[in-house]
Amino acid sequence: MSRLPLWTDLDCVDLDKTRVYLERSMPLPVNLSPYRDNCLSPYDPFLQIIPRTIGRLKSLPITGWPENLQDITDHLSQPAPLLEELSMHGGCDHALYCNLEFTSTLFNGDLSSLRKLCLK
Repeated sequence: MSRLPLWTDLDCVDLDKTRVYLERSMPLPVNLSPYRDNCLSPYDPFLQIIPRTIGRLKSLPITGWPENLQDITDHLSQPAPLLEELSMHGGCDHALYCNLEFTSTLFNGDLSSLRKLCLK
């Protein structure tokens, strides 16, 4: 229980479990994986956790429908100084439909800590 690294990989399946992991992992960087079978919704309760933990994020994969990605990325406007891996997947097959332009500045425009970026 006292080994903090045991609590740094959060699968975001259960909101209460995720909150407990976040408390137990303090102050270490965390790997947040809000994966959903049918893509992440902009109303997913786990998106409410991200602004409070964004400064501790080490990796974050996001899969959402193209029409929802803007609303989802609105939760990612604060700096994430520890973020090393970011993956964003729009979940569509048609290139014209996937022509997205984000109006929010991701992570306050500072992506200097990124080591791996995947955009699909």
